[in-house]
Amino acid sequence: LGLVRLKCDATDMAIQAFSESIQQDNRCWPAWECLSSLVDGFYVVKIEKEVYSKTWLYNLFVAETMSRLLLFVCAIEAYTDVSKYLGASPYILCQIATAQSELQEHDGAISSFQKIRKSDPYRIEQMHFYSDSLYIRQNFTELALLAKWFFVSHKFNWETCCIVANYYSAKNIHEQAQEFLKRSIMLCPKNASLWVLLGHEYLETKNHQAATSSYKKATLIDKNCYRAWYGLGQLHEIMKQPSNALFYYKKAHKCRPDDSRMLIALGVMFSKLDRKSDAEKCFKKAFQIGDVEGNALIHLAKLYEDQNDKRNAAKAYEAYLTLYTEELVGDLSLIATSCRFLASYYLEQANLDTSYDYAQRCLDYDISKEEGYRILQLIKSKRKETQDKLAKGSYSSTPQTQCNSSTNYRTPSDAPRPIGGGDDSIQTPFTERKEVNLDVNDDDMNTNSDDDDLEITF
Repeated sequence: LGLVRLKCDATDMAIQAFSESIQQDNRCWPAWECLSSLVDGFYVVKIEKEVYSKTWLYNLFVAETMSRLLLFVCAIEAYTDVSKYLGASPYILCQIATAQSELQEHDGAISSFQKIRKSDPYRIEQMHFYSDSLYIRQNFTELALLAKWFFVSHKFNWETCCIVANYYSAKNIHEQAQEFLKRSIMLCPKNASLWVLLGHEYLETKNHQAATSSYKKATLIDKNCYRAWYGLGQLHEIMKQPSNALFYYKKAHKCRPDDSRMLIALGVMFSKLDRKSDAEKCFKKAFQIGDVEGNALIHLAKLYEDQNDKRNAAKAYEAYLTLYTEELVGDLSLIATSCRFLASYYLEQANLDTSYDYAQRCLDYDISKEEGYRILQLIKSKRKETQDKLAKGSYSSTPQTQCNSSTNYRTPSDAPRPIGGGDDSIQTPFTERKEVNLDVNDDDMNTNSDDDDLEITF
C-alpha cells in the first residue's frame, strides 16, 4: 500500500502506511528502507526514536537516513553502532567505505574496499564508489583489474557499466565512457549519480547542451544531489557566465555546507565578480573546515597577490608548503608556484638566505626551474656586491686607524705634568708632590675633556 501511494505521489500517505507497517512488525526492513528514502530532516528520526530505538533496525534506519541526507560523518558513526550488533557485515563495511569516499577520504575508502574484496570478491554492490576512489587517486592499474574482473563476472549489472566507464574515462576515451554510462542508465534510470557522471563525460567532449540536460535530469531525480548543481556551476564557469555559475554553486553549497570544494568554487566566482572580501571569507572558511588538497590556501594567496598584498600572500604560501607535502598534493605545479613566489618575495626583502632556500626548491620542478636559476644568480651577485663593499670599507678605514692609534703613544711632550703646581717642572719620584684639594666646585679642576661628551652606541 505504501509503495502504491508513493508511485501516486502521495508522500504523506505513503509515510503513514510505512509507519503502520513498522508498528505491526518492527522487523519489516523494507518498510524502514522506504521510510528512510522519504525523510527530509531530523524531526522524523526523533519521532521514531521514542518508540523503536530498542531495535538495531532503527539504528540502521538512522544510518541510511544520514547517508541520504549527506551527513556522512554521522552515518559512519551510526553504521559503526550497527556493526556492534551484526559484526563485520560486508554490507555495513561497504556503507562505511562509501561514506568515506563521499567525504573525500579516498585512501581510507580504498583500504576498506580492499578488505571487502578479500572477504567477498564477487560482491558488486557499491563497487562503483570503489572505482571512483581509484579514479581520483589515479590508481589506474587497480581500476583496470577491477573493471576486467566484474566485466567477466557481472557483465550486465549497472555497477559494472559504471566501473568500465570510469576505466575508459581514465584512458581519455570519453566517447566509449559515454556509451557504457548510457547502458548503466538504461539498467538504473533513477540513479542521479549516473546522470552526473554522464554530464561530466559530455563536459569533457565539450558537448555543453547534453551536459546541461544530464545535470538537470540528476537534480530532478534528487534535489540534494550536490554534484549535479556543482557540475552546472562548472559548466557556466567554462561558458564565462560567472553570475549563473555563482547561482548553481550556492545551490551546491546549500546541499554540502561543510564541503571545502563548494566554498572554494564560491570564492573563485566572488573574485571574478570583484567581490574580494566575500572571496577571502570563502577561502578562509574552506581552509578552516578542512581542505584536503590545499586549494583554499593557494586561491587565498593568489587573491592577496591580485591586491598587491605580498606580505599576506607570502604567509599563505608558506602555510601551504608547511601543511601540504608532495604526497598529499596531486598537482605539483602548486608547490612550484609557491616556491617561486617566496623566493622572489624574500629576495625583495633582502633576506637572501631564505630566498636561496626557496630558489633551490624551485629547481626540483620544470615550470619553476628557470626562475630558480635566475634568482640564484641575483642572490650570488648581491652577495658579491655586499662583500666588495665590506672589503672596500675596511681598506679605506685602515690608514685613519693607524693615525689615530699613533696618538696613544706617550712622548716627552705629553708626559704627565704636576697636578696642581704652578711650576713647570716634571713630576718625578724625587720631586716633592704638592697637596691639592680635589674639590668638584673648583674652577681649575672642573675641566671636561673631549672624551666626556662621547656616546657609545651599538
